[in-house]
Amino acid sequence: FLLYGVLFENGVVGPDAELSRLEAEIRGAKDILTQEKNAFDVYENISFELTELRKQLLDVAPQDSNSFEPSLEMKLKLSFKPSSSHLFDGKTVILLICYNRPNYLKRTLDSVIENLPRSSKENTDTITFVISQDGKNPAVNDIAQEYVKSLSQKGFNTMHLTHPRLEKDIRGVKKQMQGYYKLADHFKWVLNKVFDELHAKRVVILEDDMKISNDFFEFMGATSVLLDVDETLMAVSAWNDNGQIGHAWDSERIIRTDFFAGLGWMMNTRIWEELSGIWPEAFWDDWLRNPKQRKGRKFLSPEISRTYNFGSKGGASKGQFFQKYIGSMKENEVPVKFSMLDMSYLLESKYDKAWKAEVLASDLVNLDRILADTTFMDGKTCRIEYRSDKHFIDIAKRLSLIPEWKDDTPRQGYYGVVKIRFHGGTLFIVPKPSLNTWKKLMSINTTKNA
Repeated sequence: FLLYGVLFENGVVGPDAELSRLEAEIRGAKDILTQEKNAFDVYENISFELTELRKQLLDVAPQDSNSFEPSLEMKLKLSFKPSSSHLFDGKTVILLICYNRPNYLKRTLDSVIENLPRSSKENTDTITFVISQDGKNPAVNDIAQEYVKSLSQKGFNTMHLTHPRLEKDIRGVKKQMQGYYKLADHFKWVLNKVFDELHAKRVVILEDDMKISNDFFEFMGATSVLLDVDETLMAVSAWNDNGQIGHAWDSERIIRTDFFAGLGWMMNTRIWEELSGIWPEAFWDDWLRNPKQRKGRKFLSPEISRTYNFGSKGGASKGQFFQKYIGSMKENEVPVKFSMLDMSYLLESKYDKAWKAEVLASDLVNLDRILADTTFMDGKTCRIEYRSDKHFIDIAKRLSLIPEWKDDTPRQGYYGVVKIRFHGGTLFIVPKPSLNTWKKLMSINTTKNA
């Protein structure tokens, strides 16, 4: 290009020749883009057809009582589709919960629309958007109606629901706790509509103070397959409470956890049928974390969060933990094609064995040592021990983790173990061998085949 400029200035190349050269370059670039798009479309179509054939095989096999019952891993592989198409199968509702923050709502909606996968924009009837407003805030109503109109014009199934908010305070409940009761009432009302009236197979739930990553729907699409086939799972969250800058770096890693993180999460009809009749009056997220509801089931979360909470003001929790913990979350920088990865490592039989082996292979170290020497952990895998829930909270404070222990588990814990990245290495925070959670971890059978 520079050479042509010199020749042009010196009269060696005329303007017509320069124009012809530029036009040829543009045509060449267009041809390359067209070829790439066509190749991608062919790949999508072939992959989808293969997946449908596999699903037909899976549907037929159980009809014969003497036939081989596919393993959970086989069901997972047969159900996978490329990209996020499993999520966009016409049976998913993207639900956005809002109340009285119109500017926040607009930011969230813009983020969702911006990060929709190309396949959903070309096949707009494969997904339903529901904006559920608690009460009648006029500014929120105007934003919701504006986006419903815009999305509907693009062909998306979109609706704006208005929940009749409990305007009067609930008797016997402190003023600062009222919001939790009204939020739980809103959730139950709209989830009943989503599953009972819209007949959704699954729902992805966002609130009006979140933005999403550009691979959020890819993450949800891949994990929705796991949620559908693996009954040891209760829900999927796009959030990691321990995903602060410095504590998370692997964009591909997904974890199993005993802790429900929320903040952009997915549930299917199997779970709602169980929970709808016993939904709590308040604190629905803590209620989901309770062992009575979990029944030993687990949750999935990414190491690096795929939702980011900007709700430092308003909301039922009044921005609890925001400045120190939530506001410092690492944002994902490398989009991941999760559906092209082998997700079978997340099945319980495989994951638990690998988890136990990784913990036992780590070196037992002293917390004071790794805090005093910032180079000590570089490239190492180590573990530190806690002797009680209170001791864990003390350790969490020193490591700048959320210092909480809820319903017999630390945030993002699995068998009482928390895994974070720290000073260039991997650190496990584990219960002492005398504690029951450690004994449960050690009871995992590492010799039996998955």
